[in-house]
Amino acid sequence: MKNSRLLLFIFMLPLLGFLALRLIPRSPSEPLPDESSLIAGAFTLQGQTYSVVRGKAWRRGSDGRWSFIEQLYDPDFFEKNYVVENGVTFRRDPESGKLYQMRKTFSSTFEEAASVRELIGEKHGWTEFTLQSPQARSIPEYVALRTAILKGEASFRDNRVEPSAELAHEGKQSLKCVSVAPVRDMITAKASLGTELIHFVKDDDLWFSGWYFLKSGMPYTLMDLECAWINQAPGLRIMIENGELLVELKWADKPRYTQGKQKTKFPAGKWVQVKAHFKLSEKEDGLVELWQDGVQIVSVKGRTLPLSDTVYNTLEIGISATSGDAMLYVDDIEVSDKPLP
Repeated sequence: MKNSRLLLFIFMLPLLGFLALRLIPRSPSEPLPDESSLIAGAFTLQGQTYSVVRGKAWRRGSDGRWSFIEQLYDPDFFEKNYVVENGVTFRRDPESGKLYQMRKTFSSTFEEAASVRELIGEKHGWTEFTLQSPQARSIPEYVALRTAILKGEASFRDNRVEPSAELAHEGKQSLKCVSVAPVRDMITAKASLGTELIHFVKDDDLWFSGWYFLKSGMPYTLMDLECAWINQAPGLRIMIENGELLVELKWADKPRYTQGKQKTKFPAGKWVQVKAHFKLSEKEDGLVELWQDGVQIVSVKGRTLPLSDTVYNTLEIGISATSGDAMLYVDDIEVSDKPLP
């Protein structure tokens, strides 16, 4: 199968999944299954208790009765899309049946690529980029722009993601990300690069390292780990707020893992290493560790997965969210299930 077909399939998964789930009819009278083995997660939000059972979200009322809220995901997504052979996980292309090996190790130095088009594909391992901006606000608009750029039928508009020789942590190039501010009716703007070739699940250790050079502005998010199979693609993200790094689980009550009393500011105008370690769990026994330039700034237990059957299959780096104009360079990205030096 040609790379373009694989990439188009990957690009459309979150959009198609969101539309499909919205079309599933709700059945408020359906009873909550009693088998605890089927419960993927339970949590409290704004004083109300929720459970997720086979992809369905239920809310417990004050009378103790459960009401169906929404179908969040297809509970059989793994069996439909993945194959495990000799302990190795592969993703199956739905048209050709070809298997693509998923990774627990991934790295990128952004060398030997003249354009973002060259970064996309099996050679470099990136599968998508997102340019959400005033000139491409909606999902259909920025997906169409991305497709046209990959086909050589369009160029960047206001936002850009591309290899650049202007700055590099090591070697000759890094990834340059440029975003303008979102306009009033937009939630955020993006200029990011992503891959859907990673695969991390409950009880895995996930290590991340990346080098960042903040040229101007202050992006809101530098790195996202997401599950594209669940509605709204929840997951962990490394953020900057009030000039300080923190980690947030984008799900339900959005638990945050922040620095202690000794705060470390994220500087502009220099290369900064951001390193993280996550022990993945939907319960409070997960682990979040975060370092800035080798100094540990966060170490706390807490939830690091939305649900027990979540698969983190997407890594997004760069300006994955911003509320203002920003320019950021990224280099030497590493992801592993083993400790990184």
